[in-house]
Amino acid sequence: MITLFVIGILVFTAKLVHFALVNDMDQKDMVIDFRIFVENEKAVLEMDYQDMIIYWVYGSQEDAPAIGSDDNQDDAAYPGADVVKIVNLRGDETTIYKLADGTYMDRMERRFTYNGTDIWTDENGVEWNEAAKD
Repeated sequence: MITLFVIGILVFTAKLVHFALVNDMDQKDMVIDFRIFVENEKAVLEMDYQDMIIYWVYGSQEDAPAIGSDDNQDDAAYPGADVVKIVNLRGDETTIYKLADGTYMDRMERRFTYNGTDIWTDENGVEWNEAAKD
């Protein structure tokens, strides 16, 4: 198991959680501000990351519309599960998370594209498939 971040300072305000972190992978300081709000009766944490906005939502998500939209049209435009455990031919495993643009990212910040059926391809052209479920 790899620990990606170690919390250095954590500050709460009414609508903001401010983290001052040290990235374990490269030992660089990192600051992340999560905005906190409620939408559709769900508690939401939102953060800016590179050129994206990333959401964490607490609450029942069954049949719930996507945060920030009135319907779930993105599901049809971007097929595939929101979270997938994948494996490549070398036996490397990772868990990937679908982003708003339909691509995927793992916790090591590697980007993956999905072919719509059963293959995810990383930035280096390596093909990955869904890992067998336990």
